[in-house]
Amino acid sequence: MRRQYLEGIAWGDAKKQLFEYLDAKLSEPRNRYNELMNDLGHVEDVLQKGAEKARAQAAPLLEKVRIAAGIRPLTYVPAAVQTEAKKKEKSAEELARAEEGRRRAILLQLQPLLDEVANAEDKAAVARAIVAGKTEEVENLKKKAKQKAQNELDLLREELAAYL
Repeated sequence: MRRQYLEGIAWGDAKKQLFEYLDAKLSEPRNRYNELMNDLGHVEDVLQKGAEKARAQAAPLLEKVRIAAGIRPLTYVPAAVQTEAKKKEKSAEELARAEEGRRRAILLQLQPLLDEVANAEDKAAVARAIVAGKTEEVENLKKKAKQKAQNELDLLREELAAYL
């Protein structure tokens, strides 16, 4: 083409040569296009498969974007709340361990009373007096304090059962 320009090719002739070159290069893609346009059902199937693949990748990302932008379902529960709910659910072993820890804490508070019974001459009489005093205390308390005192009383009765 450069040589032809040097020899003085006309613009019209150059356009014809360019057209012939592009026509030859694009003939195969043009034929494929015509085949596809004659079989639109196949084209639709390929597009639907592509849409499914794209949707599978895009849907989770779009869900995150919607949540971040505040456009979320009314039933949406943040992950932190879900984690807290899972933390609140404890296994039987964890519950038993927590109960044992609670029991030890109450026993530490009651230790002076248990020592008083252990050091007494008449252990049964002292034990009955302590349990009676605690029972009277429980009856005079309000709701929350009453539950705590009742727990202490139950544990006292359990520990002093041998003397009662």
